[in-house]
Amino acid sequence: MPENILTHLLKRTSKQQRIAFLSAVIIGLLCHLYIMVNYLPNHDGTINIYNTQKKYSLGRFLLSPLAGISSYFDLTWVNGWLAILYLACTAFMLVALFNIKKNSSAILMSALVVTFPVVSSTFGYMFTADGYMLATLFTVIAIYMTNQYKHGWIVGIVLFFIALATYQANLPFMMTLVTLYSIQQLLLKSNVKQTLIRLGKQAFVAISSLLIYFPLFKWYQSKEAITDYQGLSEATSLSTQGIGTKISLMIEKFNSFFFAPLVSDVNWTPFDVLNVCIIVIGIAGLLYVIVSEKVYKHVSATLLIGLFLIALPFLTYSLYFVSENVSYHMLMVYSHIAIYLLPVLIYDRLERLTIPTVVYSWSAFIIVVVTSFNFMLIANISYFNATLKYEKSTALAQSIYNEASHLDGFMEAEYLYVDGRYAMDATLSTDILPNRIPEMTGLMGEHFLAQPYHYQYVFRNHIGHNFELLSDEADVKALQQTEEFKTMGVWPAKDAVKVIDDVLVINFRERTNGQ
Repeated sequence: MPENILTHLLKRTSKQQRIAFLSAVIIGLLCHLYIMVNYLPNHDGTINIYNTQKKYSLGRFLLSPLAGISSYFDLTWVNGWLAILYLACTAFMLVALFNIKKNSSAILMSALVVTFPVVSSTFGYMFTADGYMLATLFTVIAIYMTNQYKHGWIVGIVLFFIALATYQANLPFMMTLVTLYSIQQLLLKSNVKQTLIRLGKQAFVAISSLLIYFPLFKWYQSKEAITDYQGLSEATSLSTQGIGTKISLMIEKFNSFFFAPLVSDVNWTPFDVLNVCIIVIGIAGLLYVIVSEKVYKHVSATLLIGLFLIALPFLTYSLYFVSENVSYHMLMVYSHIAIYLLPVLIYDRLERLTIPTVVYSWSAFIIVVVTSFNFMLIANISYFNATLKYEKSTALAQSIYNEASHLDGFMEAEYLYVDGRYAMDATLSTDILPNRIPEMTGLMGEHFLAQPYHYQYVFRNHIGHNFELLSDEADVKALQQTEEFKTMGVWPAKDAVKVIDDVLVINFRERTNGQ
């Protein structure tokens, strides 16, 4: 019976796993409920109200079936709920992977998993968030199965291939988690041989998954064009050429994420301060355990811990070895969570009541709690901006449409042509937010009407009027040579919107010498 199966499964899980799952659901809802109950599309959301997510040109061959579980509609409530459930399962599996012993550690781990800014940024693309979060879960399960069972590597290869073919950034995510796990094992057991064997199995799973993924990628590349977006068209050209440049890029990106005020002329924010605290408390905890547990007597284990620790930042940005044209943004750095989890793992193993352990435990606990709370604030500040962004975008489109609807020939217009971009300048979005929170991809900015097709889709989906974009080069050139076009004003001037023949023209560009 179903209830018997459920009872059996619950008995096979630890109390900490169950706490992790429940905590992740509760904290996830507290953090993300606002965007789940509001429709706040960004520049991609406007064109993905319904989309089968067949992103083959991006190398994301299996995104469609994973995102299709929730239908292909942009259902914020359904997609959000599924994403949080997947994240709760991820927290559940992480507790199992790292063998977490304390209830409080399980809660801290869950809080980091569901509030990490990558999750909030991904929720800005809610139409596909559930698919990405499921791939994240598959990555963790792949690692766990490979470690836990003799033939678990088979399941590991399958699941990690699915994760890779959904979102390529799961590769650095896997590598950082495996590295963190290796550090933990060396601290606990100082068994270098066993650690290296496990690391070898994980490397085998990763390489095997890549050996399945890359031929599929190459085959599709030979049949269809792989987009140049993020250097994907170069993704099969793995090399160490220009390794110095790649390492410099990695260091630069890591520093700009964790130590932005130290490497650029920006103000310190709570995010920056807490990042420094996380790294300091993580390294301090490592040193304390190495000394107190006499791990330093095992020289090879100590050296490996140091090597793995140094490797973490580079592994996060390892996609630079695929292409130097990769532009890392918030959606791609979930692998950073390994650094935030390190203090939790150390805290979890400190049991003896000594002054150093008490001081460290309370310090780590408070820093992680405050960090998670700050992540929640970052999420909701971002969602707040997304609300304003959506309202400004739709208000602009509606104003333009209202102006256009009074023009002669409007109802006969079949095509849309937008010249230039409209620039807004609201202090909140342009000055205040960028100096208060990290760059939250998909949620920042003034409005999402950046390209002509954004106006096309807003007119179609939010107003209910369908235009085709004027895209033929000859037709565009002919339009630009007309006197009516040359004499157009700049929005919001009344003559910034005209119907020329069968084309609705919107002008945001200043004319120079009648051009």
